[in-house]
Amino acid sequence: MRVPSVAILLIAASALGACSDRDEGPVAERALAVTAVEVRTGRVAVIERTVGRIESAVAPTVSAEVAGRIVEVRHDVGDAVEAGALLVRIDDTNYRNALTRLAALEAQQRRTVERYTQLVGSNSVSQAYSTTQRRSSRRLPRNARMLNRRCARRVL
Repeated sequence: MRVPSVAILLIAASALGACSDRDEGPVAERALAVTAVEVRTGRVAVIERTVGRIESAVAPTVSAEVAGRIVEVRHDVGDAVEAGALLVRIDDTNYRNALTRLAALEAQQRRTVERYTQLVGSNSVSQAYSTTQRRSSRRLPRNARMLNRRCARRVL
């Protein structure tokens, strides 16, 4: 129990020593440097630098209207682009081949219809069979137009 009483005595002695009526003289004043300038009005640039990460509140969706292999990229990640700007060019070889195949099929179908028209004229085939061939040939131009539109959109 000796340790706590020694500690109490030390605290009391230091407290009594700090309470003194004796004047220790004038307090030395520290010199303070002051610079005066003339006040003037003007523009002040406000620059703020910070470290952080910016996240968009809306995630834009970028997708192709047609499938294909990308052969040219016009912009990098982070580039500013306007709406409707050309982003990438897609290889159109498959579409061009399909268009050529469709044109050949259309020509063949036209020849078939002409042939059946002649055969109907000579009563070699029935009118119904010729009508079926004619109807199937009408779908080919529509398919060609659809493929042309897809081919035209190969550049996004």
